[in-house]
Parts: sequence; structure tokens; C-alpha cells
Amino acid sequence: MDELAVAIDRRSSRGVPRGATDVLDGARRRAARQRHRRRGAVAAACAVAALVVGAGLVARDGGDDSRVIAGPGQTVGSRAEGPLLVRYGAGTFDVVEADTGNIVFRTEAADAGCPTCAMVQIDNYALSAASGVYRLSLTDGTVERIAAGEQVFLAADRSSVFVLDDRQLSRIDVGGRVLGGPWTLPSGYRLSFPARASASGVLVEWTGDTTSWTRRLAEWNPDSSAAPVELANFTRLIDARVSDNGATTTALMVADCTSTPCDYSIVIDGRTRVTPPAGTVGFIGGGALSPDGSTLAAFAVTGERDRQAALVLIDVRAGTVSAPIDRSSIRYGEEYGYATWSTDGSAVYFGGLDDPLLRYRLGDAGAETLPWPSSYTTLAATASTTNVPSTTARTAATPSTSIPQPTQCPEPTLEPGSNPAILFVDFVKLDGITYTNTNTRPPTLSDQYLGPQIATVCQSYLTRVKAGESRDGDAAYLEEGTPIYRVNGYDQGFRVAARRGGRIVLFEAFTNPAAKVGRDLIDLSQVQTQSIAINDDRSATIARIDDRPTIERLIELLHQAPVKLSTRAQNGQMYWLEFHLADGTSVNRAFFVDYGEFSRGILVPQEFTDVIKAAVR
Repeated sequence: MDELAVAIDRRSSRGVPRGATDVLDGARRRAARQRHRRRGAVAAACAVAALVVGAGLVARDGGDDSRVIAGPGQTVGSRAEGPLLVRYGAGTFDVVEADTGNIVFRTEAADAGCPTCAMVQIDNYALSAASGVYRLSLTDGTVERIAAGEQVFLAADRSSVFVLDDRQLSRIDVGGRVLGGPWTLPSGYRLSFPARASASGVLVEWTGDTTSWTRRLAEWNPDSSAAPVELANFTRLIDARVSDNGATTTALMVADCTSTPCDYSIVIDGRTRVTPPAGTVGFIGGGALSPDGSTLAAFAVTGERDRQAALVLIDVRAGTVSAPIDRSSIRYGEEYGYATWSTDGSAVYFGGLDDPLLRYRLGDAGAETLPWPSSYTTLAATASTTNVPSTTARTAATPSTSIPQPTQCPEPTLEPGSNPAILFVDFVKLDGITYTNTNTRPPTLSDQYLGPQIATVCQSYLTRVKAGESRDGDAAYLEEGTPIYRVNGYDQGFRVAARRGGRIVLFEAFTNPAAKVGRDLIDLSQVQTQSIAINDDRSATIARIDDRPTIERLIELLHQAPVKLSTRAQNGQMYWLEFHLADGTSVNRAFFVDYGEFSRGILVPQEFTDVIKAAVR
């Protein structure tokens, strides 16, 4: 179970900027309820939720009637039948049959998608964004990078998309041709989460109030010089959709915790207030409007203590809500579920923290379990738009160099096979140290970063069934035989690297049983830190430290601080501290202000905490 603990802690440390969704905001609301004796600890829930939305999923073998595509050179299976699901995870795009879980095809595309962000579909293409905007063809499985950008979402016309690249917003077509922009986001605003278009532009949130759990939603027309027009106060945006007649439908979750108990509701278009159905105690975030905008899939809390919710359907026009759908219970950590509708609006696919993917077909007696894990990237497609050829699978990344066979590896302890519906973090274990891939926006690194080879991956969970604790030489998503290298300029106990999909991937020490002080886990003494960004839960920078003496003092305090891996912060304020290094890479970890914990387990002194607090003020 050590991978599970690593996964939980790693997601807490990264603060996954998209898809972990409002971690800090959820903590604030839960803290308010604590004051009314309504709620317990927060941080563990936030971290567990981050696991499901961020961790790579191990693909399931479809059985005798399908063949899993693990990389270039393997042939694709036969034409899919019935509804399809598309998702991105662990460096691959997967298209699967919704009814069977059989993988139709898989295309390797390292860093081509965000594992916590839903994809969008235009015609026969699915689009995702991370280190660029990538287009997956649903007819032949090829992937192309069509634009720069870190976020992509449908425009009102549903035939083009908006792309965000470092606060610069543009609109492009499915071929990558620029149709508008770039426009700079207005000062004091960020895109809504989830990012959504409106009839005349995009939805944005005001960022000026960093202490309230109530936010301000506004509409911004990038073609106009006018300031954003405020629409409503809200807690979370569930979804928004522009109809064919140009009207924007918004579904907002509103939580009023000024009294006991908190008053939860969903407000449709600022007018219709929907309260939780009988037998439930509120709503959580997440959900989706149906393709015609008539029905909202949402999640009502059925058990606060065991963190259970169930699917409910809201009639947008009438403002009525159904009873919880039978057999639709999901477990959640951070207060968020996930839903996506079939293209014809006849079914909704949904999930929670660690449940398999569920489906509810309108009119059925209850939901059904599908043989595929839940994933925030899931996009529904149909067989009528997908024709899978019997050709060789392609990769969007440059082929890696020849990889030597494993050397000095003991006899394998794991049996060959796949790991259905299991979550793993992207890790490698060497000399008792568990290293994780922590780069949410991985830089493009050249071979000059690589030092000598220090190890080889001996067992990979890509091809072997996980059992028991991991051991040295194990890895989640590196192929067996992959060389592991030192990173020039860094201590081996802090960073190592490997090649995957034609790119160099950095792994940083996350747990080390021998670590006594912070420097044993994070050594920043050999490469200069140029600045320290203090980010919120969506990676929006709220403060920055550029003063050289202050930076050096913080690093000194961090290096000298004791390490206690058994320590886990339980609640309170949390920021993500991002150390920008002179070589173009960065170190991004969670900092729990009230506990003085720099993840993971580095207990910094009060002086460190005071500097961070002062910078934020």
C-alpha cells in the first residue's frame, strides 16, 4: 500500500492546478462548519480526492476480442461497437468500448494531456491541453500538437475552442488556425473552474477575495474593451452551456454557512433555486448539463460522515430534482464528483474518488457499473463517429533511443499481466527512496541534463500485476529495461531522470526513510533559485518572493528543518510554494501554514512561516 500513500501525498503536494478543483475553497467551507461543530478534519480528504483526479490509471485488458495497444508497432483491434469513452492518462490516449471496457486503441503521447482535465470534442476529434493543445483523431488514433496552451474549452459555437496560455486567451479552430486573440485576461480575474464559454465571451471569477468561500462570477467579452460584467455570487460552478438560440444556462452551487447547518442549493440562471432532495444533506461540486441543456446531472450528499454522494437529475426548466438514483452511490474525498453525458443525451457517465465508472441510462431503474475506472478526463463519443483501422498505432512523441535490457535485476516477483481499475502514482523506487514525477508543466530538457546511468527499471506495473510493497527497481509507468540517470547539478537523493516517449522525465524524492533534515529530501544548494511563487489551489500566483537574501534564508531554513514522515497536516491554510530554478525547472510542493509542514514531512520553523504569511499579505 505504499504506492497509495505516496499517491495521496503527492497529489496533496502538487495541488493539481486543474481538476483537483477548489481544494482550498473546500477547506475553508469545512473549517466554517467546524466552528458550528459540523465537520472534522479536511486535509486528508483533499489529498485523497487529488489522487483520483490526478493519478494515472492502469488500462484494463479487454479480453479475447480486443488487443491493448501499448505503444508503436502493435496493431489495432477491430471496429468498436456501441458507445465509446475517451480519456487521457499515464501518457496515453485511450478509446474504449463503454459497455465492455475493451480498449479499441491507445496512442502514446507523453505530456499531451492533463490527467485532471476533461477533454472536449469537435467533429471527429478530441482535444486536450497540458504542454500544448493536442488533437486526437477518433478515426485513426493519431495525435497532433496544434497550438501552444495549457487549457482548452469549447467556444459558444461548439466548432472552435478557447485556449489559455499564461493568461493569454485565444480562439482557434480544430486545425489550430487562430480565429481571435490573443487577449490578456483582465486584471483581478481568472477563468472559471471549470472553464466555460458564455454567449458573448467567457466566464471568469474575481480573485480579489482570498479568504471568503463565496466567489463572484462574471462574464467577459474579450472582443470588447469593457470590464467583466458581474453575474452572481457563488461557491462553485457546476456547469454552463450556450444553447442553439444563443442563451447561456449556468448552474451554480451556493453554500451559506453563516448559520448551522449550512444551507446548500443549486441556482439555475440566477433565478431558480433547487434544494437537496429528501434524505440528503446537501450538494457537492461536479456535474454536467445534458447536450440539450434541459437536465443537470449533479451529486447530492447521502452521508457526510462516510463521505458518500449519489447522482441526482435536475430539470432545468421546472427547477425540480429527482430522488437519488438507485445504485449511483459514489465515495468522495474533496467535495467533487465527475459526470459526462453521452452525445445523444440518453445516458450520463459518472464517478467519484475511487469507484469504477458508473452509467445511468435515462428511464432505467438504477445506475450500472462499467468495467472501466472513473477519470476526470473522460469524454463520451459514439461508434458512428469512430472507425478504427487495422493499422499500426502511432505516437505523437519522438521515438526514444534504444533501451538496454535490464542489468543486475533480481528474479521478478510480480506475475505478468495488467492491473484493472487500479490507481498508481508515476513513481520509481531506488535505494529505498520513492521518487515521483511532480512536473505539472514539464520542461523540455536536453541530454546535457543527464548524468551517468545509475539503475534500470526491473519491474513495471505496465506489464506486471502489482502485489505487496514495491521494491527497488519497481516503477509504475516506465517500461522494464528503462535506464535511470543521475541529473547533472543535483544530488542523487533529490532528483533522478529517465527517458519516456522521447522526452526526459524528472523524478524527485518524495519519501526517504533515512531522511533526517529537509536537505535530505530537497537539495537546492547547487542550482540557484531565482524566485519563489506562492500559488493558490489552481496554480494562480498570489504572491512572489524575488529578494535574494530572503530566498537564501528560506532555503537555509528548509534544508535545516527536521523531517517526520508520520506527520500529516489536518486542516487550515495551504499554499503551493514553487521554487523557480535557474536551469528552467521548478520544485512545487504544498505548504501547510498552520502546521508549518513543507510536504512531505519537513517541519519548518516559525520564521519560515512568517515570511510566507508576510508575502501573501
